[in-house]
Amino acid sequence: MAGSAPAQRTLGDFYRAGRAVEANAAEAARWYRLAADGDDIRAQYQLARMCLDGDGVPHDYTSSYVWSAVAATQAPLIDNRKALIEMRNIAEVRLGPEAAAEAATRVQAWKPR
Repeated sequence: MAGSAPAQRTLGDFYRAGRAVEANAAEAARWYRLAADGDDIRAQYQLARMCLDGDGVPHDYTSSYVWSAVAATQAPLIDNRKALIEMRNIAEVRLGPEAAAEAATRVQAWKPR
């Protein structure tokens, strides 16, 4: 789906918080994914967190690793970058070395839509 990544993230925020719609974490994750694919750093962070925590989606440490690493490469503030790298590191530990190496390859190959 083509569209405005910030608008898609905003829809994700609405579903996550239940603003003007019934709260629905799975629907929030769907919108965050669309926005993350469109290179929205805040959506990438939200999706990484949801995948790590299993909130609205099954636990997916590979996706958490990928989205937190992608967001970290463009985080303008050092504290935000450090937090994203910490999340990526948590996902990496949960993945194990072989799966983490595969996730790192996905990060290198990632391009926004």
